[in-house]
Amino acid sequence: MTLAVEDDPRKVCDDVNLYNMDEMLKYFATFEKLSGTREAERAVQYIIDRLKQYGVECEKYVFDAYISNPLCSTLEIIGKKYRMESRPRSFSKDCPYGIEGEIIFDPYSAGSTLSTRELDLFYEKFKNKIVLSYSYDEGYAKKIEKYGAIGLIQIWPSKEDALHEDTVGAVWGTPTLDSEYFLLDIPVISIKNSDGAMLESLLQKERIQVKFYSNVDTKVCKVSLPVARIQGKSEDFVLLSGHYDTWYEGMTDNGASNAACLEAARILSANKERLLRSVRIAWWPGHSNGRYMGSTWYCDNFWDLLYEHCVAHINSDCIGSKDTNAVFVKTTLWEGKNFIGDIVKDITGDDPAEYGRIGRGADQSFWGPRIPIHIMTRHEVSRENRIFACPGAGVWWWHTTEDTYDKIDKEILMKDTKILIETVYKLATAEVLPHDFDSYFDNSRRILEKVDHNSDKEFDFNDMYLWLEALRKKTKYIFEQQNLSVDMYNRLMKLIGGEMNRLMYSYSSRYEHDAAIATQLFPYISAVNGIYKNNTGEKEYLFIKTEFVRQRNRFITEIKYIIKEADLILSTWRS
Repeated sequence: MTLAVEDDPRKVCDDVNLYNMDEMLKYFATFEKLSGTREAERAVQYIIDRLKQYGVECEKYVFDAYISNPLCSTLEIIGKKYRMESRPRSFSKDCPYGIEGEIIFDPYSAGSTLSTRELDLFYEKFKNKIVLSYSYDEGYAKKIEKYGAIGLIQIWPSKEDALHEDTVGAVWGTPTLDSEYFLLDIPVISIKNSDGAMLESLLQKERIQVKFYSNVDTKVCKVSLPVARIQGKSEDFVLLSGHYDTWYEGMTDNGASNAACLEAARILSANKERLLRSVRIAWWPGHSNGRYMGSTWYCDNFWDLLYEHCVAHINSDCIGSKDTNAVFVKTTLWEGKNFIGDIVKDITGDDPAEYGRIGRGADQSFWGPRIPIHIMTRHEVSRENRIFACPGAGVWWWHTTEDTYDKIDKEILMKDTKILIETVYKLATAEVLPHDFDSYFDNSRRILEKVDHNSDKEFDFNDMYLWLEALRKKTKYIFEQQNLSVDMYNRLMKLIGGEMNRLMYSYSSRYEHDAAIATQLFPYISAVNGIYKNNTGEKEYLFIKTEFVRQRNRFITEIKYIIKEADLILSTWRS
């Protein structure tokens, strides 16, 4: 089928074909797709065959990956002959011979009211114990290991009758010589909320000894990464991505996005004459059992390409799900709310329910290579209707055996796919990249002020405010220049927006990947939020203060560098 080239992105989106997507979904619903397996390679071959059918240029990259597959686990209460269902965690310690020990419950894991000093004292009780906890944070697992815990039993926070797959891997992507020290060395299993409540109740009456076995297969194996390339008028490009590997059938996570990305490839390729920028579409391996290993590998191995030419990363994850009723937008907001808000309203008739920050997940591996625009959109369960503690779309079947074909809502899938394609199309055809730097810098200032007002006076933010304002003024000056070329505008936008995103969303070198642990915006600057000398242990306060000073140095020096590079670019224009 040949599609007509259209200037109006809405007409381009009218060509979205549900039959194409449904055909892929029905095929993907027949097998599991964990990276490193033959079934995953079946998925890759299907994607490549479809791309060739559509006449879309594509490459398949094959490389070694470090993956971790949870196999099985058992949990029994010693002396009571009682067993409960459980699942081991990816990247936890393989424990085939089992461990025995006394359980200790962490009542603060569902939300602490203690100071950091008080928590440290409480954690000292974990030595040689198996911790029962509501926390799913990877940093928490590593912390209790440091305090001598010999195992962790995670209670799922909400009450659905389901066991969810997940990971406790604190390393983002493939471990390195430094990050391998973050790998966990205790076994971790998860149980249902009802079983956790039963254990918690028993612990109020008596001490409990348990034994659990945990089998986790962690190894190096080959994986494949298919990437489509649609050539526009320039080498600059928009990166559209989603992971193809899944827990079980994984129809909403992430089969629907795989189908949407294939449909995007078909439609954008048919309209490539209108694309001012190129489009690359990647289907990542190793999202689920490799801790975002595929997207990290691509960032590492195509660093220069991304650094020089990638202007936006649009990620698709958990779209098209039944029981969802509102569009949520995750973005750095460099492009401004109106850009994506207008697209959402155009397609759904409603404004986005929420604009949120991009979280520490979903293959967000591209903070280093100076990319100004990062967006993720999907229908989710609205906040007022959400009762399950599941990430993604907020539906109970997330990461379970029940994420099957019947969980797809085809009307929602069509809307989510059109939002995705219109977003990419507009970014690939806009002469000047969308931006709202005033709101962006206002938001940056508010984030810093909030932390400043809720931390010890020894944490001095004044120089950060001064240099942030200097960059705002420089940016305003740049965009007031009437005779700058379009290429110059976009080059400066990639510099300023991309570097500011890196400061806002990461704390390490541009070439490294931060730990896979949840952080706030301006991480390790925001880490001082709530930290005062009188509520923090002496040692921890010293460590936090040292980190803050280093991050403040980084923040100020990097902004000075941005201003100097912007001036250098402007000097070439003036000459």
